Amino acid sequence: MAEDETYKYEKIGRWQMLRNVPAILSTMRKMDPDEPRYVPSARKFELPEYRQGMKYCRSKESYLRPVRWCNPGDPQVVARAHDLGAFELSDREYAEAAYWWIKNSMWWEMAGWYDAGETVRIGKGFCWQLNNAYAVLCRSAGIKTRFMDFKLEFDPYRGAGISVDPFMENAMDMMGGAVPESEVEVLIDGMWTPAYIPQTCSLTAASGLPISEFGESCLDLYYNAIPGSIRYYEGVPFNNGLQSRTMQWFAPATQERMNVFFQSAEILGQTILDRMGGPEEYNRVARQKAKTMKKEEVVAAWGDDLAKILAGDDLAKTLAGE
Repeated sequence: MAEDETYKYEKIGRWQMLRNVPAILSTMRKMDPDEPRYVPSARKFELPEYRQGMKYCRSKESYLRPVRWCNPGDPQVVARAHDLGAFELSDREYAEAAYWWIKNSMWWEMAGWYDAGETVRIGKGFCWQLNNAYAVLCRSAGIKTRFMDFKLEFDPYRGAGISVDPFMENAMDMMGGAVPESEVEVLIDGMWTPAYIPQTCSLTAASGLPISEFGESCLDLYYNAIPGSIRYYEGVPFNNGLQSRTMQWFAPATQERMNVFFQSAEILGQTILDRMGGPEEYNRVARQKAKTMKKEEVVAAWGDDLAKILAGDDLAKTLAGE
């Protein structure tokens, strides 16, 4: 879809959403009595000890310096960076260690907006917060980092969490079906290396698709960017934080429905990973399927695969959140 066509459809979508506002306004702010409620998951890790004088990158150079919501000198960040091997491992080894720590240790959760240090401390966040947490860990260790975002055409896999709430469905209509997505790039040996952070390992495992490896872009593995939509940033765009805070105030029920959905998906995905022997073995199987099947076919067949991976009772309990 050409760039001018994208924005033409966005304009049409805005009018569609405006017509639906009366019908969806109440659902944005109030949960129905019979809807499942969100109970935040416990943090997956212990906090490392911060010691006065711990080394961290103090550069004022672009892609290393402190920027809005991303402070490499935050004590929580510095302590975690050292715990992951900062200034001991090579840049590539450290960037990969931080990558897998985020992918395996974080919960996907939308709860307003907080900075990278807070995300590292509490162990949860949504797409841009997880990106920001990874960026600050790399910058604290002296590795240049930038953000890349783009728009992709709406597809059922990416939109699964969106369909749980009428407001989000209408928001996608307003954007003409162009869904935003992002990832991080780190400068390793003079080359910008992709790191797709927004999906935790357990979240990806719930879909049946391969888990992205360090150095593998989501544009190679999952998505196709709409031409002309790719942009690069040194820091998280101000609008992203503002929109998150606005949604927390304006649409708390929408936010809660998304959290319930993604939490259920992650619990299911973690059960799958445990049963299959961990992310590495899961990825071996998933990538074999990806060689012979299209993404849509993998996702469509995943329900049958789950029945083989999990016993019937276990699958039912997992899906019920027990």
